[in-house]
Amino acid sequence: MKYQSGYKYQTVARTIFSTRLRPSQTVHAYFITLYPSGVMIIDRGYAWDGASGPTWDTKNSMTPSLYHDAAAQLMRLGLLDQKWRIPSNEEFGDMLKARGMSWLRRKIWVRELNKFGGPSTDPKNRRPILEAP
Repeated sequence: MKYQSGYKYQTVARTIFSTRLRPSQTVHAYFITLYPSGVMIIDRGYAWDGASGPTWDTKNSMTPSLYHDAAAQLMRLGLLDQKWRIPSNEEFGDMLKARGMSWLRRKIWVRELNKFGGPSTDPKNRRPILEAP
């Protein structure tokens, strides 16, 4: 059996986002589809790790972290151009705001993502595929 580790959560239903990400063509990866219109579909069963950085998972960060992890994964896989990294971070912040996260927490979070989040979208940092005996 082959698997990847490091995930905390898994979707139990399809999730659809209307995003500002605009690839030139439809992008498919595992459980994610991103259309040129900006519609992102995350299928049931997608695994992600929730809040990243020096922060914690809260109810108002779960959906934004799902979107943000999927966008970062597309960039890490080389399927979505790195030019979308900062816009995806800003959209993440907008999602946090819409869900009532405090101004200070979301501003610090987005600032830190913009400053230090590059490695999470770099194709050199793909999660390794492991094999169980």
